[in-house]
Amino acid sequence: MKQPEYKSIEYKFRDQRLYEDYYALSSLGWEYWAEPEEYYWDCRMSSERKCIFQYTVSGEGILEYNRKKYRIKPGQAFLVERPGQYRYYRAKDTQHWEIQYISFNMACLKIFRDITEQFGRIVEIPKDGAVLQYWNYIYEIAVKDELNSFFLASGYAYQFLMQLYETLNGEVKKHSSSDVIQICMNLIQTEYQKPLSLDYLAAECGVSVSYLSKLFRQSLQMSPIQYLNSHRIEIAQSLLLRGNLRVEDVAHQVGFADHNYFIRAFKKATGVSPAAFRHREYARIVENQKIQLQVMPSESGISGVDKKEELDDTEYV
Repeated sequence: MKQPEYKSIEYKFRDQRLYEDYYALSSLGWEYWAEPEEYYWDCRMSSERKCIFQYTVSGEGILEYNRKKYRIKPGQAFLVERPGQYRYYRAKDTQHWEIQYISFNMACLKIFRDITEQFGRIVEIPKDGAVLQYWNYIYEIAVKDELNSFFLASGYAYQFLMQLYETLNGEVKKHSSSDVIQICMNLIQTEYQKPLSLDYLAAECGVSVSYLSKLFRQSLQMSPIQYLNSHRIEIAQSLLLRGNLRVEDVAHQVGFADHNYFIRAFKKATGVSPAAFRHREYARIVENQKIQLQVMPSESGISGVDKKEELDDTEYV
């Protein structure tokens, strides 16, 4: 495989200020960041105004937003704006991060937000798909210094965003709604102890938050987070009866960081508090044992029946 030509190009066309409502390229680049180089962008502190698409070729990076960290792996891309509540950087436990990116002016913001609202901030991009093929085409032209017209660059910007939308829409259609729901349910059932968020679940399923929520409500009449809490409480019920764990310990074991919230959620789901549930179930177990002992045959005869009396086969109506 030919060694990539790593290069980054910024665009400031002379005509651009006359056509601020037109889609336009802001920058384009293929970069390789390896230890001990630092790669870090804080969009909160940026004075630039642009929309950014960034794809991971190899290595791994971290995207932070909404107080959560998301690992960006090869084959994944993220879409963010500057300025905005985002930070991204090379993951500390990986030796490099190889990226391809393209950015646009703020005239693209509406279609950019339409894409992120429908498909999410983090998306899966087929390595040999049309989006990256078109990115490579633009990059080759840019490296040859043939992208020297604002109107030409505007056309490429528009075409890339349209191709991105079509690709993501096609990827979503490949997976039926039941597939997405099953993936999410499996994720919840295996990672319920972790601090899962709706953003994380949607990103792992490769769909937007709104789309995932819509699927759950249509199929299960509940949100993904409601399903998560329901599963956690189901596990908590078993833990409460398994030993003498404190309620706080049970809450943490099933993924609730706040045990007071766990108590409220548990009571809403079962009608009783965790402590009352444990007491009630213990009493029921003891009562069931007593009943079982009462009906068990004894050595001297049938329990609960005078051994002098005989049971006949008469049917009573």
